[in-house]
Amino acid sequence: GNPNTSDCPEGLTLNAGLELGSDDSFDNWGKWNGGGFLLATTTPSEVYRGARALKVVRDGSLGSGQWRIQFVSDPVSTEIGASYSVYVWGRASATGGSFRVSTNPNALYTGDQNVNVTWTRHKFDFTANEASTRIVLDLNGNNTAVTTFFLDDIKLIKN
Repeated sequence: GNPNTSDCPEGLTLNAGLELGSDDSFDNWGKWNGGGFLLATTTPSEVYRGARALKVVRDGSLGSGQWRIQFVSDPVSTEIGASYSVYVWGRASATGGSFRVSTNPNALYTGDQNVNVTWTRHKFDFTANEASTRIVLDLNGNNTAVTTFFLDDIKLIKN
């Protein structure tokens, strides 16, 4: 979309579109847990916008605990007490997958977000509680369903 329109503002997270990186790595994003389940995809149906997205391949082997697969932004300067929104586009290969968004440090969490089989924008609003914040995607889901899903355009916006 046009970065000057309200539905597609410029994000504060670097490499929000996940275009930059080599092999299965993404510049400005880290894999804190379960990195082997986090892959880059360039298959057009698996990418929301641009040429590259994150493919999350869950096989149930990690058991429960959303944090067992984590994709984490580099720290972003945030203003304590200010309102922010995180936007994530997601699509699943089958129903049953979920993820949540959290912040680091001093974590704030969303509830579990079900991933639809069509591209859907997920939104998480929070009030910053640190001067530097990482956006954390907790991707192991709230169940042991074996699902593959795709995430793209992970943006942090100051409201």
